Amino acid sequence: MNDENLDRVRAAQRRDGVSTIPSRMRRLTQGYTRIADEALRREAGLSSARFSILATLETIPDLTGAVLADLTGQRPTSLAETVAALEAEGLLERLPGRGRRRLHRLTPAGAALLPAAKRALAALHERVLADLDPTRRAALEADLAALDAAVGRIEGGDAPPAT
Repeated sequence: MNDENLDRVRAAQRRDGVSTIPSRMRRLTQGYTRIADEALRREAGLSSARFSILATLETIPDLTGAVLADLTGQRPTSLAETVAALEAEGLLERLPGRGRRRLHRLTPAGAALLPAAKRALAALHERVLADLDPTRRAALEADLAALDAAVGRIEGGDAPPAT
């Protein structure tokens, strides 16, 4: 979609009383994921989803699939497919847990990919955020945290905070 058409869509949303923020966040997320995937594939042979799984397991080993899906923001079915591929490549292992549960753990081969992946993302983040001074970055972090909390409350069926 070119800029002129995008401007027309946003003007129509504002006219109809619809915030443009959600559509901007969606487009930003999609665009960021594309460029992050490109950087991660080039430097470490990983996608954002695969990196997220491996990095999470580096921080918190022995997670169940449900917890891993929640922490990485992936649907359980998508996670299961990705985990199976990572396991087949020797980047993580699944171990028996309680009952039918399986625990997920990073392998040395998976851990070996993470430094290059983290460097690639750090460089990308600097490029993406270069125009924001530290004050604006901090404000963005705070605003995103507030939006995340609001979505969490709505998903959980909680009442909005008192004003």
